[in-house]
Amino acid sequence: MTMERYVLLIAALVVLMFQGSLQIAMGDQAEKACPDAAKKEYNTCTALCKEDFLVDKDLCRNVNHECADHCRAEHSACVSPYLDALDDCRDACHAGLEAGSKSCRSQYREGTPERHTCIDNAQIARFICRDTCGETAGPQLKQCTKALHACMDKCPPAK
Repeated sequence: MTMERYVLLIAALVVLMFQGSLQIAMGDQAEKACPDAAKKEYNTCTALCKEDFLVDKDLCRNVNHECADHCRAEHSACVSPYLDALDDCRDACHAGLEAGSKSCRSQYREGTPERHTCIDNAQIARFICRDTCGETAGPQLKQCTKALHACMDKCPPAK
């Protein structure tokens, strides 16, 4: 190999190394930007598809879309506090399980039947707690749904 070929080969390697380090440096930004852009596009697409679905659904039911949207907004406002309370209640149930499990692990050695029974009881308590949360929120959520249907029934036909 001649000296010119060695110089060209070394120059090419330096250029490739520089491009690679530049791509690595830019890759971190591109790595974050690409998923962010994809998520934004997904959310936009989902919102548009949902709106198209609701328009079509209202047409099939022969209900004015603007009126139906108003009813859905009222329903959303109605259920929101109950759903928030339900989430808070379920979070408290989960915290109770975590505390109970931690207590079981500190009281009983690993692999003992007592520990298993203790953790099983904590899980049962969480299940009962979550069930109670749902039963508490259920009647209010059903009232909101009844109000939604009553509102929709008052909407004029689609044109």
